[in-house]
Amino acid sequence: MASATRLIGSPFPGLLLGGSLFHHARPVASRNGLVVLELWSVGARRAEDLALAVCNPMTGDVALLPPLAGPGHDYACALLTADDLLDEHGPLGPRRPGLLFSLVLVYNRRGFTALRCYTTSSSSDGDGSWGPEARKPGAKIKGHILRHLGQAVVLAGVAYWPMYLGALGVRLDGAGAGVVDVCMVPYSSPNALPGNRLLGTTPDGRLSFISVGVFLDMFSFRVETLDLRSIDDMSTAADRWERPKLIDLHQLKVSTTTHIKLRWLCEKSGTLFFTVVGEGTSTSGAFALNLATMSFEKLADGAECNSWTSFCGYEMDHTALIASITARFT
Repeated sequence: MASATRLIGSPFPGLLLGGSLFHHARPVASRNGLVVLELWSVGARRAEDLALAVCNPMTGDVALLPPLAGPGHDYACALLTADDLLDEHGPLGPRRPGLLFSLVLVYNRRGFTALRCYTTSSSSDGDGSWGPEARKPGAKIKGHILRHLGQAVVLAGVAYWPMYLGALGVRLDGAGAGVVDVCMVPYSSPNALPGNRLLGTTPDGRLSFISVGVFLDMFSFRVETLDLRSIDDMSTAADRWERPKLIDLHQLKVSTTTHIKLRWLCEKSGTLFFTVVGEGTSTSGAFALNLATMSFEKLADGAECNSWTSFCGYEMDHTALIASITARFT
């Protein structure tokens, strides 16, 4: 956050960034122009309570959530904005201003995996409360798996995380105040390692599963999509994934010692972000590949890119961007 402040100025004009509140923060989720930050105090990086903030970097709006005891720092996070929580049968209406959102956490207790939601009130200042803790049905998620789930993708009001055999889906009630359904969406080919698989959504509203492997001397991406209209039709999902699209990346020459991590798929543009560590400087770094146009770009050099632990995609549409900038300077 300190480097971001030097680059674009203070993103939170209402708060003093000279202190330690945001200097030790890390992004854990984002959606529709909002970012979730985990706050670390100086010298207390592994504090018992989990402190989170949700902010809009363009407007400077910040909501500090009440600290939550129990989850620790091994958890998965999903951010749902006001548009995600709309009744699918209701009118869209105007875009909602301010900080209206729901946050879903998945974490472990002794003997079971827990889910908990934070939901804002009807106002737009981000004030809200944590709901009751709920148990995830079925087996407890292993700690090392939960630790690497990261943030969820959101489709039709349902949050999805990429597990080994399928995508874990969590749906909230209409107000976003509590968990209603938990399901597993099976993949058609569940063999990819954690860094080699990624969930995303497409501009036309489908769930996307991306996996990557090495074919000869290049990366080969496998892209599958699923038209998942309802959380009630999960049982047949494995048979309804569309025929995969295979993309061979000729621009990078790799070997069996080259390692890749898929990071983020932009919902609106279809751009895939990933990091690579290889034998040479030309291979190592951070990259962007547009799955529709096949345009390829190297974003940063260095083998250290593949070890980034606080990588979070940030995306907003042009209308929201202009509205945010206008609101900040009026």
